[in-house]
Amino acid sequence: MAGGNVQRGKIAIPLVVLVAVACFWTVAILQADDAVFSRAPLLDELWYLDRASDIRAGDFPGDTPFFMTPLYPLLVAATGSGSHLDEVGVLPAGDLHALRVLQAAMWIAVLLLLRRIAGRTFGAGLEPGWRRELVVWTPALLFASYRPVAVATLGILLEMPLLLLLTLALDLMLTGPPTLRRGLVLGLVLGLAALLRGTALALLPLALVFAARSKEAGARGLRIAALVLAIALVLLPATVHNSRLAGRLTGPTLNAGLNLAIGNGTGANGFYRTLFDGDWRTDPAGTRYLADRMGRETLSIAEADSAWMKEARAEIAARPLPALGNYFRRIWLYLQGWEIDQLAPLDGWRQATPVLQLLALPWRWIVVLACGAIGVLIAAERHNRPVAAVWLVGAVISLVAVQSLFFVVTRYRLALVPALCLLAGAGVAQGVRPGVSRGRWLSLLFAVAGILITQPWGLDEVRADWRAQAAAQEAHRWALLAEYPSAIDRYEEALAARRTRPDWWLGLALSQLDLGRPELAEQTLRAGMVRHPGDLMLQKTLLNLLLAGGRTDEALDLTGTLLVDHPRDAEVLHNHIVLLAGAGRPAEALGFAQQLILRHPGKASGYLDLGVLQARGGRPDLARDTFRRGLERVPGDSDLLENLQQVGR
Repeated sequence: MAGGNVQRGKIAIPLVVLVAVACFWTVAILQADDAVFSRAPLLDELWYLDRASDIRAGDFPGDTPFFMTPLYPLLVAATGSGSHLDEVGVLPAGDLHALRVLQAAMWIAVLLLLRRIAGRTFGAGLEPGWRRELVVWTPALLFASYRPVAVATLGILLEMPLLLLLTLALDLMLTGPPTLRRGLVLGLVLGLAALLRGTALALLPLALVFAARSKEAGARGLRIAALVLAIALVLLPATVHNSRLAGRLTGPTLNAGLNLAIGNGTGANGFYRTLFDGDWRTDPAGTRYLADRMGRETLSIAEADSAWMKEARAEIAARPLPALGNYFRRIWLYLQGWEIDQLAPLDGWRQATPVLQLLALPWRWIVVLACGAIGVLIAAERHNRPVAAVWLVGAVISLVAVQSLFFVVTRYRLALVPALCLLAGAGVAQGVRPGVSRGRWLSLLFAVAGILITQPWGLDEVRADWRAQAAAQEAHRWALLAEYPSAIDRYEEALAARRTRPDWWLGLALSQLDLGRPELAEQTLRAGMVRHPGDLMLQKTLLNLLLAGGRTDEALDLTGTLLVDHPRDAEVLHNHIVLLAGAGRPAEALGFAQQLILRHPGKASGYLDLGVLQARGGRPDLARDTFRRGLERVPGDSDLLENLQQVGR
């Protein structure tokens, strides 16, 4: 009878869990379909959707290098998500439904893998009963209770496929002996994970140790070779593609330099920081920003990657001790308990998708439980200490050490979740063994240390800044949906912070303009310029507002001021030329038109401005030559062709 009860329990518990999980994800996906975070993707999300659209059209990669993950856009394209993304960057409700179903299936797969690993490593020596079930299910329940994983699953983020591959790699290394087949599969898994995020190769040293676990030197070498060859074969196509376009050997992605600069340049504090204001859809590498700063007309993505890498290395070399201190600070940030939102504001997601409130486990307690587990495992007798726990500690250390080279946000910490949850399960397994009391005090000491480590000491101001950033990000999403009152409310909430960013003032002003409130928009722009003197976008937006209102004298004064600090800006130069001509100062306008051509020979606007001025000055022969010169540099430009025809008539 007892055996029958145990057998029924083995079936009943997984069945109940899977039914609960299926109900949760059904509700979560339906609630998320119409959320503002679903309808208005940002930053990385937009890049993934655009590349997926290009893949479906057969246009990617073509002659476009892989800036970020080559693999995730393929998954997005396979689900058809983003098919109806408009030019503004807005999706219809439900467009991400198929992608979410796929990622929810991956979430469930990770849950089952964690249960499998815990059962085969920590629960193997326990008799059937409540103790064994507690050990077997602890890692899975911890994983399932952590809200940021669910948020990443609902978003357009590569975290869920990455977590599945990392957990599968742990399963291969922990639940069976090293074999040639396992070595080959492990290499394929790590290669695919690296195509999502290159830092996944932090597990390569552990994988090599796993492959080398053999008394037979020949078998050991064969497994290592199979592992390395499998990784190389997976990475080879993207590496060859990028290297061919760059004209030098590169990796499968070209964003390492930018990420290193984000985490290590002047002003870096361990968190994500914005280096430039640009269009993430068309220029995520900041090529236009760098080209303008370097005085060049254009810059390729590969050249931008090299430039960012060079800049970051120069910063580190110039200030090695602060750079080292910042590195150790990032390690601490990976452990401290505050959730560091970036693309996915957790409070916003919780309000938009109420079922997420069921998942309330904070990051702090995952770390604290893992620390307590380390304490009890250290105190355990050697023959009772699970070897798998040592591997898990090694996995956490490897991932933190490599990822801390860059910067920290919540979604980057998700890579640690499977190993930390399994480590907590190892501690539970040791603690519930009948008659085992050794190590409880040491476990308590380590847990207290974990509580202290996870306290966000001295981060109150930074946390307030990040809350403001989350509000501003949500405001931008509302603005994309033309929900301007909601956008204004959230922008004003963000601007109540002590430190603000120019783009928040700009976003508020544009929302006010779209509601037909130009006076308020001008007040906002001028207030932003006081807080951020010299910001080009705020000044250019004010310039456009003045031009739209016919206030040409004020606009001319502003363009003159702008050209002192930004003499190369093509848009400002063009407006200055037009305003000078309108003010009856054609000679000055001609001089600036020639400057515009000299500084931007590949832009049609300079030739147009100069040619029009020459034609109006009674020199149609010079105007024709100017328009023809422009057409040589910008073949087929419709404005140049039209003006050339008009001069001819």
